Amino acid sequence: SRPQGPWSAPQWIVTPGAVVLYGPMMLPTSPALRGNSPDLYFNASRWSDYNVMLVKTDLSRVPGLR
Repeated sequence: SRPQGPWSAPQWIVTPGAVVLYGPMMLPTSPALRGNSPDLYFNASRWSDYNVMLVKTDLSRVPGLR
C-alpha cells in the first residue's frame, strides 16, 4: 500500500554469487503482493546469456519472512 516505504531489512531469495540476475521486476498480479498467498512471481534475466525467465518463489520459505 506504500511503495515508498517504510521497508524491512533486505532478504536474499537467491544465494549471492550463485547466479547473476539482472533487471528483476515483480509481477503486479503476484498473489504475494495481493495478500492471497506467499507466492511471488517476478521476471529476471541471467547476465551470462540475457535469457529472460519467469521466476516463482514461495516467500513462506524465506528465513526471516515467516
